[in-house]
Amino acid sequence: MSKIDSANMLRFLDMLLKHGNYTKAAKDLYISQPYLTQTIQNAEKQLGIEIINRKVSPLQLTDAGRIYYQYLNSL
Repeated sequence: MSKIDSANMLRFLDMLLKHGNYTKAAKDLYISQPYLTQTIQNAEKQLGIEIINRKVSPLQLTDAGRIYYQYLNSL
């Protein structure tokens, strides 16, 4: 498993929170939507937590996701 790139992950989460969906966030980041989705899912798998609450629209962070987001901001 590859190590999570903290700087990119913070950028990805920032855009995801700004837009509330993967498609618009990916477009703003100039990456594909499947790549963004897969990157977030891989991070969740590696960390063993769910970062994004996909049951709500717009997408939001889970409680664990908020803690992870604060950690990324502190780096």
